[in-house]
Amino acid sequence: MGGGTNPGPSHREFVPITLMTTIHLILALLVPWMLGVVWVRGAWSKPMPGVWAAVLGYGFFSGVLLTTLVMMAIDHLGLHLNFSVILSILGALTVVAAWWLRHRSWVVSLPKWGGAEWFRPTWRRVAAGLLILLMLLHFTGFALEIIWRPLYPWDAWMNWAPKARVWLEHGSLVPFIAAEEWLGSPKPDVYTLGAWHYPPLVPLMQLWMALALGQWNESLINLPWLFCGLALALACYGQLRALGASRLFALILTYLLVSLPFLGTHIALAGYAELWMASFYALAVMAFARWALQRDVRQGILALVFVLTLPFIKQPGIIWAATFVPAVLVALIPGRQMVLVALFSAVVLVTLYFTTGIHLTLPRIGEILISVQEVRLRGYAGSGFEYF
Repeated sequence: MGGGTNPGPSHREFVPITLMTTIHLILALLVPWMLGVVWVRGAWSKPMPGVWAAVLGYGFFSGVLLTTLVMMAIDHLGLHLNFSVILSILGALTVVAAWWLRHRSWVVSLPKWGGAEWFRPTWRRVAAGLLILLMLLHFTGFALEIIWRPLYPWDAWMNWAPKARVWLEHGSLVPFIAAEEWLGSPKPDVYTLGAWHYPPLVPLMQLWMALALGQWNESLINLPWLFCGLALALACYGQLRALGASRLFALILTYLLVSLPFLGTHIALAGYAELWMASFYALAVMAFARWALQRDVRQGILALVFVLTLPFIKQPGIIWAATFVPAVLVALIPGRQMVLVALFSAVVLVTLYFTTGIHLTLPRIGEILISVQEVRLRGYAGSGFEYF
């Protein structure tokens, strides 16, 4: 990474966390979440089990997405990235959404366990309580790992956090370009690194936290990873309940999700983009399942939004999003017709492979050429496999 003006060591490294910065930190986490909750509430048209867990889960990710879009819009207008200005815009958007949904019920329906039933816990309630306690212990451990550990993962300090740090120092989203372009660039405020071409959503989240703190803190900028895991668990529980699972069964499946070693690693070692990719994909899958089984149009729209977000997290998100195409076809086309469509598609692909080859150019991926003579993909070029 480099540029005409290297941010270098800064006094921000040593500024203590004050009461005001703590308040800013809390606002930076909660205001986008509240914005997302208000906007996503419309996707649940009827009261149903688990509705508020799902709204809170999906609301967090929607708020993250809206916050990064607001930051990009402000920068596009040529304005300085200022925490108070961005926070005010997010607050105004929240008020607008709340007014738009003013006729919708916001009452939380709690389980009817009142009276003496609270003092006669059944084994199901005991089991549910233990599962919730175990999940809280998991997230407590994740929180301590994030707060105590400085920026650690390889990709975090090689590809993602450097962008956030540079943008914080400049107060704007200065461009990152390819190394060969940077070497010949006369501009002093351009930078380069290995993943210069990757989408900005992940470093923008880190930048948002740094703007709230008013300094660069390699631990606290990664707090969104903790809330990402929590929101994913809430969304999972809520959608399982909406699909008909009992409270206990939904909690068991949610606990199995939270206790996955791979998921826990990516929450605790905060800074990678894969957790966000997996979470957005999982939320899209769950909303898609609701649409496919219940034909809830709002859930279908929600799934579409989260699928289309994947390429803006990381370039492979285009491929992840493409995996939804077969699922949509299966959901829309009856069984026998689906077999005919699959056979026809296979015949077309095989014919293209052995004749003209499959040759196309995709945005952010580049050229794809697959033929008998040659295979050319991003980062790979080799000979094909000739049968004849």
